[in-house]
Parts: sequence; structure tokens; C-alpha cells
Amino acid sequence: MLKLFFSGTHYPLSDDHAAVMVDLDWRITDVIHTAASILKTTKAAIRGECLREIIKLDAEKWKALTSNTGISRINPSAHPALVIEKIPQKNWLGQTKSYLILLSNINEQKALKEKDVRTQAFVEALSTVADKINQTENVDIILNVLEKALSNLRLGYLIIRLDEHKKLATIEHLTSPNSVLKAIQKTTGVNLRGYTIGERYWKPLANEYFFQRKTLFIENVIEFTPLIIPKIQTKHLKKALEISLGHAQDKAAYLPLIEENVAYGILGIWGRELKESDIPFLKIFAAQVSSILKSTETIKKTAAKS
Repeated sequence: MLKLFFSGTHYPLSDDHAAVMVDLDWRITDVIHTAASILKTTKAAIRGECLREIIKLDAEKWKALTSNTGISRINPSAHPALVIEKIPQKNWLGQTKSYLILLSNINEQKALKEKDVRTQAFVEALSTVADKINQTENVDIILNVLEKALSNLRLGYLIIRLDEHKKLATIEHLTSPNSVLKAIQKTTGVNLRGYTIGERYWKPLANEYFFQRKTLFIENVIEFTPLIIPKIQTKHLKKALEISLGHAQDKAAYLPLIEENVAYGILGIWGRELKESDIPFLKIFAAQVSSILKSTETIKKTAAKS
């Protein structure tokens, strides 16, 4: 928390707050740069100016803001997305000597709220998968829980495994609805379940991203997929996705599955609402998937030896 000092008083504000300090004549004495940005001006241009002139308040709104000596909150008619909050600043005698004016954008507040909701949804999904991992070693059950958890976030996933010689990459798990897969197969002739991708197509990306522990984020799945699976032409994929639940707008993230510093597979997650800012959460999903797959392999190898 950043403490910003105004004329001998301080008010705890984070860096993304937008605020100005005004005197009793409502002339601006101090400005945080984000406030100037919201008002579409500069700090130098508004310092010393009357706040009413800057935000073009009509008489009714101005009276609502200034008539009482306590905290006031208004929404200017000329700026429907702007919210103004007045907080009196008092001296040690309890006398008001200035006002701290907080400015915020309704649209930004809505975006922050949506971000908080999305974060909570990811946390709940991760917790659900983690709980199941602690309850069972059955990889199919865990992956089913993962599928449902991601589905609640409107996301799908696939798991690509590399062979031991790292020559072939095979799609082992895929959660796309059957309607999507059938549409793709009908228009392209490719059955994605169990599909094997040749080294020449996946290896360059693996060298640049996955073997370097990096995540590849794709804004346009339609343009990207034919680069990896040339049998699927762009026009056919676009048609297939358009007729199957509107997946033509999907984005995707591909993350390395790593065990003991070795990348042995790829986790792909996609969805229309996927954002690059989701990657930190997706990395945790990748770690969970890697853990259960390697644990299953270890169990199978131990059973085979015995």
C-alpha cells in the first residue's frame, strides 16, 4: 500500500487509485497521474483549476457533492462512466481544511469485479482437482474431475504425449464435445482422438517453448492448428468450428508437462474466454496433470517388475 501525502495529511492509496486534492474553494492542489488520465488531461493542466470546471458538473450534481461536509458520492451526467467520491480532510481541531476526491471508472470497476470472480473460479477448480488427487490414484477419475472443473470455466483440454525417443506426439486425451470432433472429421477427414503429429511439425515449437519451460498462447486457433496438423486446412477447420457451438473464436494455451526437468508432454487448454492472464492458473493445472500421469506410470512400472 502506497501512502500518498497531500498538504500535510496522508491517505492510504494503492498505485492504481485516481485522486486529486482540492482546497475549500475546490481548486486542485495535488494530483495523482492516474486521475489526470481518467479526466483525459495532464497534471500540469489541471493543477490550480476548479474541479467543477474540469468535470463539467451541472448545478444539481455540484450541490449534491458540496452541500454536506461529510462523504459524498456522485455520478456526473457529462461523464456517465465516472464516479466521484469526496472525503473531507480535517485538522487536529476537527475542522475541514481540504477534500480528497477519489475518481473511478465504472467500466474499470466492473472489469476488476469480473477478474475477481474469474480468479475465484480458478481457485475452486484447482482445489477440486487437488482434493481428488489426494483421494485416488486412478488417473481416469482424476482427469474426469479435471474435465468438469475446466468445463465450469468454459474451457476444454487435451494432453499430448511424446514417445520415449521424442519423435512422435500423440493426442491421448481430448475433451472436445463429440459434435465438434465429428464436424472436424467430416470437413477435414481427420480424427483427432489418438492422432499422431509428426516430429517436423511439433518439434520446432517444442524447442522454442516447451523444452524451455515456456507457455505458448494462441489468439487464433483456426490459423494455428493447420501449422501443426497440415491435413486440417484453415477453411475446413473454420467451417467445422462455426457449425459446432461457436468454437471459431476459441483461444488456446499450450503448456509443457515436466517431470524431473524433462518435458515429456503438452497440456493444451482452450476456450473462447481464455485470457493470457490465466496462464499462472493453467501452469498449476499442468503441474497437477504431470503429477498424476507420472504417478500412474510409476505404479505401472512397479507392478510390471513385481
